[in-house]
Amino acid sequence: MGIRSTVVLGAYFLTWQFSVGALQAQPVVMGYSGTGVSGTLRRVIEKEKLWQKRGLDVKAIYFGSGGVMSQAMVAGDIILSDSDVPAQLSPKVAGIMEVRVIAVTINRLEHFVVVRNGVKTTEDLKGKRIAIIRFGSASDITIKLALRFLKLNPEGDVTILQVGNTPA
Repeated sequence: MGIRSTVVLGAYFLTWQFSVGALQAQPVVMGYSGTGVSGTLRRVIEKEKLWQKRGLDVKAIYFGSGGVMSQAMVAGDIILSDSDVPAQLSPKVAGIMEVRVIAVTINRLEHFVVVRNGVKTTEDLKGKRIAIIRFGSASDITIKLALRFLKLNPEGDVTILQVGNTPA
């Protein structure tokens, strides 16, 4: 066999090897935090084995807050997240890491503000304590947006308490 045939055969073999390797599932570590639409979607994907059907080996890891999950992404422990977009964008805002949103499950915030029976108007919220998951989390950002929309000052009219996340 001539040198030209050997080179062509070698190139063909390497191309075939890399093609076979590309078809095998590569491990992907994905972070998630809290519950909601993305959690429900993730459970359906896992139950129906949709990752595997598309050649992906996805390992979902629960984080008690989006802020901690964001730290794990900066450290390289996870490479993607399916939840808490505001916290995941914080490394970009801080200039630490280049990240981007490539897809969303819904095009609106999925948070609710739940109050006790005694709260009937916006004014009734003044002086009250409001629970969030963690400072800097989606719940923190969302409640501050909602309070400003209601013409309340999040830093003065209410007390915001960090109380932890919903269970996995």
